[in-house]
Amino acid sequence: MYWKIALPTSPMPGAIRDLINPASSAGSASKEDTVGNCEAAPLAGEAKQCATSLESMVEFAASSLGTRDVHAVSTEVDRAGPAPRQAYRVEAVRPVPVSGGDMVACHGMAYAYAVFGCHTTTAAAYTVALSGADGTRAEALAACHADAAPGVAEAYKRLGVAPGSVPVCHFLPQDDMLWDLFPGSKMTLHFTRATAGAALLPRGRADSVPFASEKLPEILSQLSIPAGSPTADAMRSTLAVCEAARIASETAPKHKHYCATSLESMVELVASSLGTRDVHAVSTEVVNRAGPTPRQAYRVEAVRPVPVSGGEGDMVACHRMPYAYAVFGVHGIKGAAYTVTLAGADGTMAEAVAACHGDVDGHGVAVAEAYKRLGVAPGKVAVCHFLPQDDMLWVRN
Repeated sequence: MYWKIALPTSPMPGAIRDLINPASSAGSASKEDTVGNCEAAPLAGEAKQCATSLESMVEFAASSLGTRDVHAVSTEVDRAGPAPRQAYRVEAVRPVPVSGGDMVACHGMAYAYAVFGCHTTTAAAYTVALSGADGTRAEALAACHADAAPGVAEAYKRLGVAPGSVPVCHFLPQDDMLWDLFPGSKMTLHFTRATAGAALLPRGRADSVPFASEKLPEILSQLSIPAGSPTADAMRSTLAVCEAARIASETAPKHKHYCATSLESMVELVASSLGTRDVHAVSTEVVNRAGPTPRQAYRVEAVRPVPVSGGEGDMVACHRMPYAYAVFGVHGIKGAAYTVTLAGADGTMAEAVAACHGDVDGHGVAVAEAYKRLGVAPGKVAVCHFLPQDDMLWVRN
C-alpha cells in the first residue's frame, strides 16, 4: 500500500515483492557482519545508509537523487523456485536509461528482517535478457564500474589491468536493486540557436574568404559588414578563439580544437578524429515547432543512450560559433550521450541531445564551473548538459 501511495507510476521490482513472503532468516554471525558494515564510514564522495524499512529506503533514494520521480530495477527470474547453476545464453543487452548519471544501489544484507545497504554510485547499468539451458529465462541487472569500487578492486587485480582502464561489470543478485530518475521528471529549459540565419557556405566559397584576425578589414569588406557593428565584433571574437584553439592544438595535441568553415571541412575533421568516415551526427531537434521556443517547463518522456562505438566513448562535438556565415568549433570528447524526449508545457516536443562528462579534461570552462557549483570534485559524478539546436555530436556507426 505504501509503494502505491509513494511511487504510483513505478512498478515494484522483484527484490521488493519477494520480501512480502521471505523464505529464510540469517544466522547470528551474518547479522554481526551486517551491523559492522552499516556502522562503517562511507567512502569519499559517497552517500550511504542502511535502510531497515521500505519507507527509509525510498526516502534515501529520493533524497540522494533529488526527486521522488524515481524507479527501481532488479534481476527478475521467471521461475518460482531457486534456479540451478547452469549455462545461460545472452539474448539481448539494453542500457538502463540514467537521467543525470547518478544512481542509488541497494544491496540485500543478512539480518533477521529485511535490511538494505544503500549507497550512491555512478556505475553504468544494463538489463540483460538471458536464456538458461533448462529453459529458465531471466532479465538480469548488470552494473559496470570504471574505477575500483568496493568489491571491484579484486576483479581488476585478477584481470591484471589497472583500475579505470576498462569497465568491470557484474550481475546483481535478485535481492539487490538500482534506483534512478524516472521518465516523468520535470525541468525548465530554453532551446536556442547561437546564430540564427547564418548560411552554410560551400567549401569553394568559404575558402575564398580569408579567415584570420589580421585580415578582418578585408573580410568585412568582402561580406559587406560594417566595421564596428555587433556582427563585426562577434566575428573578431570568433577569429581570436579559433586562432587560440589552433595554437593550443599544436602545443597540446591531446586536446585538438579546430574551426570548420564549411560542411566539407567539418566532415573531414570528424573523420580524421574518429579514424573513419563511417560516422553519423546527432543534434537537438524541436519536432513540431518552426519558430523559436520559449523558456518553459519540460517533462522527460524517455531517455535513450546514443551508441558510441570504439569502446572508449570517443565523440566529436561541433559547436556553432557567432559569425557572418556558419562556423563550427570542432573538438574531440570522451563521455556518454543521450537523446531525451521532452514534452513542453505549451505542447512543444523535442528530441534533445545531452552530453555527459566525467571530468574537466579538455571539456572547457563550463564543465569546470558546473563541478564548482555542485560542490563536488571533478570525476566524482557525471555532469550533463543539453546541446542547443545548432550544435551536434558525431559518433562512429
